[in-house]
Amino acid sequence: MKGRSEYRIPFVGLQVGIHYFNFEVGDAFFESFEGSLVQQGKVFVDLALEKRDRVMTLTFDIGGQVHVECDRCLAPLQLPIHGHFKVYVKTGREGALEDEDVIIIGPEETHLDIEQHMYEFIQLSVPMLQGCEELPLASRPCNLEVLRRLQGQNLDPSDETEIKAPKKPEETIHQDLSKPVDPRWDKLRSLEGKE
Repeated sequence: MKGRSEYRIPFVGLQVGIHYFNFEVGDAFFESFEGSLVQQGKVFVDLALEKRDRVMTLTFDIGGQVHVECDRCLAPLQLPIHGHFKVYVKTGREGALEDEDVIIIGPEETHLDIEQHMYEFIQLSVPMLQGCEELPLASRPCNLEVLRRLQGQNLDPSDETEIKAPKKPEETIHQDLSKPVDPRWDKLRSLEGKE
């Protein structure tokens, strides 16, 4: 694994114990990954490397802001992200079985390349649904024209109160259960709470 030198940690000379590393990544970091969900942002990665005789434990703490588009109205968003991830590094033969929490390195390795792991953990820290509703009400950059078109309404541009936030999945479920869809459900509801 030969990544950029600033993300390669020489672990051979490290004493047994915990060692701390700090990284700040920005736009250039994200642009180096083709097809990245995040193209811009400022993220801080604090890495605690615990070296033991046969295994190293890497603990990544991630925090910062990334620039993405709202999934609903396509407005540009600056979303705060936070994440905590742990990976174990073991020495073994090449091609040995790896899983997502264990990295196998060859006995001749002297440096640990963490660039790809940092990138993946930052991507995992981005909320799956990226929407304006993730931000405080005062700082939401909602694109009202797109929201109007989605609702199929021709609202007065000065009246922003008519634009409603999407219902949460729980609210939709409770509303749907209250409507009789099939008479058989009424029979089942009458059994609820009986043993």
